[in-house]
Formats: sequence, structure tokens, C-alpha cells
Amino acid sequence: MENFNQQPANDDKNKLIWWVIIILVVLLTAAFVVFFWRSIPYSSVVDFSVFKKDSISAIERDLNAVEMDNLDSELADIEKEINQ
Repeated sequence: MENFNQQPANDDKNKLIWWVIIILVVLLTAAFVVFFWRSIPYSSVVDFSVFKKDSISAIERDLNAVEMDNLDSELADIEKEINQ
């Protein structure tokens, strides 16, 4: 009879341990989320002077500065490497 009475007490102890573990995990997760959330700098004002405005002429100059003279030979070299 004594073994029969010890089993439910042991089950209750295991359930209590699992509930404590679950609560600790939830609390640690919540603490991590709060800490992480506060460590992210928040700025409600956007400074648009940081963004560089390019005019069409500046974009065209950049495009014209790109060298594409050797493009065919470079593609041929790539094809040779692939076929090896």
C-alpha cells in the first residue's frame, strides 16, 4: 500500500518541476525580448539629408563610366572555364 501512495506524490512533484521549468523559460524569454527591444535604437525623425540625390546627368555619367569593352572576351573566357 505504501508504494501506491508514493506514486501520486512523485507524479505531483514531477508536474511541479515541469511547471517551474516552463515558467522559467517563459520569463527568461520575455526578459531577453525586453532587453533586445530596448537595445535597438529608435529614431522617430528621419534625416533625409543622409540620402544622396542623383540627377539624371549624374546617373548617365556613372553609366558611361562603366567599361564594357572587354565584355565579349570575358564571356568567352567564362564559357571556356565552364566547359572544362
